[in-house]
Amino acid sequence: MQTAEKYTIQRALSEQGQLLGQHQLVLSGVTRSLESLSNQQSEQQAQLVQLVNSIKEMSSHFRVTNLTDQTAVLTPTSPAAATPQTTFPVSKPDKFSGDPDQCRGFLLQCSVFFDNSPVGTDQAKISFVVSRLAGKALDWATASWSSFSNWTYAHFLKEFRLVFDNPYEGKVSGERLAQLRQGSHSVVEYALEFRTLAANGGLRPCIDYRALNQISKAYPYPLPLVPV
Repeated sequence: MQTAEKYTIQRALSEQGQLLGQHQLVLSGVTRSLESLSNQQSEQQAQLVQLVNSIKEMSSHFRVTNLTDQTAVLTPTSPAAATPQTTFPVSKPDKFSGDPDQCRGFLLQCSVFFDNSPVGTDQAKISFVVSRLAGKALDWATASWSSFSNWTYAHFLKEFRLVFDNPYEGKVSGERLAQLRQGSHSVVEYALEFRTLAANGGLRPCIDYRALNQISKAYPYPLPLVPV
């Protein structure tokens, strides 16, 4: 009886030992799994921290870039950088073909153009005027071109006026001024034509043309006052 009980106890103890061994194996496996999971969590946490830091750096970079762009937009340009404009754009004169009635107006437009352009030397001015010539005026410039290199602009203008500025314009204007009537023109139109003819030198020829016995020719212009 004792032998059977002893065998039963030994068998039970053996089974419990085996069961404990199995439990130990299971616990060891669970422990290894937990350690592996903990390591994975640590790696994931480190990756997450690195990702958060990267996002912070990118956000800071974008914020600085945006602030720089806004500052560039809001900052006005320095007025010192802009150069003051001392001239204004002027159209080139129309081509001059040699019409005496257009000579003075053409030279006036050239003078205005020179006053508002970088053209400064005499030769540059002469070349520009020649470039605006056509017809008979261009024929004259072509024939005289070899002499232009030795001319000043003032001498060029003198020769130009001798050829194309009508020397009888004053007398013609004087005759037109003497015959001028308002007619159907308005007062403004009549006054404008009168002043234009007088400005062209027609006033003195008009006096010479109409004065009785040509009295005005005996006196320098303007005529002396006659005492009353």
